[in-house]
Amino acid sequence: MASVAEIAARHKTELRDAIADLLPANAAAPGIAWAATLALDGAIMNAQTGAASIDAALQGLNDLLDALNQSHAAMTRD
Repeated sequence: MASVAEIAARHKTELRDAIADLLPANAAAPGIAWAATLALDGAIMNAQTGAASIDAALQGLNDLLDALNQSHAAMTRD
């Protein structure tokens, strides 16, 4: 039987791959997908533990994704 850590690691890899599939293909996509995965995981944990409201957790995730996208756009401008 797989350990909790193995299941969690596999889940994060699957989530990263699913997010990467949603992004435009470019060299930064894997890094953006991994950052988004960790942010999503943190937002879920935050909401589940009552540290912040679900709305606050989702807003934080949205803010991070916006920043990642803006950063990537700035790096790829000619």
